[in-house]
Amino acid sequence: MRPVYWRAVACYSVAMFKPDFKKLPTLPGVYFFKDKNGHLIYIGKAKNLRLRLASYWAKGNELEPAKQEMVRQIQDLDYTLVDNETEALLLEAGLIKKHLPDFNIVLRDDKNWSYLVLTTEDFPKLVFVSDDVIRC
Repeated sequence: MRPVYWRAVACYSVAMFKPDFKKLPTLPGVYFFKDKNGHLIYIGKAKNLRLRLASYWAKGNELEPAKQEMVRQIQDLDYTLVDNETEALLLEAGLIKKHLPDFNIVLRDDKNWSYLVLTTEDFPKLVFVSDDVIRC
């Protein structure tokens, strides 16, 4: 019985999706992981897409169990390039709220939504605040 188990695991890992990292850009952007049915399972952002995406498949990188399961389900990868990290953060947050991918954590606690606010100071900052702080 044991050899069959190991053989099945070996066959599964050989068929696992792995992007060609050399073809990925080193620019900031938002990336999209899809499963075998084309269903969006994760949306992420990166300052450097190539390095961030390679980290999911890097040897010795200890991913938490949920991320390991996500990587096993990935069968396709798309990405959108942006000009900077702030644009990536804003695009990612909006797309997560719109699509609600299975492996993303929605940016809210059990009672309140979190928001990004651009301050109106001489040198504006981008900060997270909860809706109980915002009074419109």
